[in-house]
Amino acid sequence: MNSNTFLRMFGLNPDDFEPSKEGPIECEGGYIIDLVQKVNKDKRVCPRCKSTKCYSKGHYFGNYIDYSPDDGEIYFNITRQRLKCQSCGLSFTPSIKGVLPYSILTKNVERSIVEEFKTKTTFAAIAKRRHLSLSYIIKVFDQTFTYVPRGNLPEILCIDEFYFSREADYKYCCCLVDFKTHELLDIIKSRQKEFLDEYFDNISFKERSNVKYFVSDMYDGYERVKNKYFPKAIHIIDLFHVITLLTTAINSLRLQVVKQREANEMYDRFMKIHWDLFLCKYEKIPDKYYSPQNDDGVVYSYQEMVTECIKLDVDLWEAWNILQDLLHYKWYGSYEESLSFIVHVAERLKNTENKTLNKVADSYYKWRYEIANGFTKNQYHVHISNGIAECINNNIKTLLKLSYGYRNFERFRKRCLIMYLYNK
Repeated sequence: MNSNTFLRMFGLNPDDFEPSKEGPIECEGGYIIDLVQKVNKDKRVCPRCKSTKCYSKGHYFGNYIDYSPDDGEIYFNITRQRLKCQSCGLSFTPSIKGVLPYSILTKNVERSIVEEFKTKTTFAAIAKRRHLSLSYIIKVFDQTFTYVPRGNLPEILCIDEFYFSREADYKYCCCLVDFKTHELLDIIKSRQKEFLDEYFDNISFKERSNVKYFVSDMYDGYERVKNKYFPKAIHIIDLFHVITLLTTAINSLRLQVVKQREANEMYDRFMKIHWDLFLCKYEKIPDKYYSPQNDDGVVYSYQEMVTECIKLDVDLWEAWNILQDLLHYKWYGSYEESLSFIVHVAERLKNTENKTLNKVADSYYKWRYEIANGFTKNQYHVHISNGIAECINNNIKTLLKLSYGYRNFERFRKRCLIMYLYNK
């Protein structure tokens, strides 16, 4: 390729330069292009007094860098002319279209950096790939995205929190997600009452009225937000948290059984190693066999071992059976059937003598109406859950982990919205 082709490729006007006769010189990692800036009459204008009486004051060499995915780094060695105004005495250098002022980079580099902000790449990784400083990448981001608006509230609004900072006021941030479009709408600085009120108070009543379903976990603050700002919306508790609440209790009860009862090496070892088999559907247990560490040569199927281990404790047996009922419950039934089912589950847990299971029963009964809404068939004929919000949360937490955290929340918020809302 000749010099003019490179200039056009990187957003520079070939009419503003006079290339050398050698053309692009190939070097290690890219090309070197020697150019001389042309200063026409329209550029001999003083930027201070607008006088056209300017004369040459010499030349200086400017070195500029651009990047090509195929050709590597492109070095533009430009001989630039220095001018001086006869009227006011100002010395200046005519600008070059496509070159950033007071920088060694072309505008094409900045545009490509801005495009990378839409990807799931950390600032540090972008700086390393571009051979630039981290502070410069952050400066480009802040100058480009001075304001990033939130998305409009949808018909199905999902809200979920994730860990952000050690500071007490901003320990957990809230993300708002559109269930239907799978888009991140906004991130709220904290899930505390004053932050949630300040955020939703600034949203018009008309827009808030568009929300027909409000999906959350069993956090009291979300219930208050729903009742105050979305009174006509149907509140749905994500069934994942309903199941997790019980599986956590069963896992705790399993450990108590191992510690408190008389030692039995075969059962204890199986319950410690294969803990996940006690938290899934019975038919999902793999068709494998367990061989105890003894000399009798007898093997047992995983299903047999799970059943025998659960029978060691009455409360564990009852909790496991309730979990199986929850996992096998036929979704999309009527509201009355779902409500009756969850109340019956809460009563069974309450009748046990285990305090951990009693706490689960209290939570189920307190949120029985919202949980029943999750089981009930809705107008969209789909299972509404917080799964989309959980997925986006995992991606956000991965970005936080790779970035070793963010100190500036507003910068973090804008970066997430650019990646998950405005990248299209």
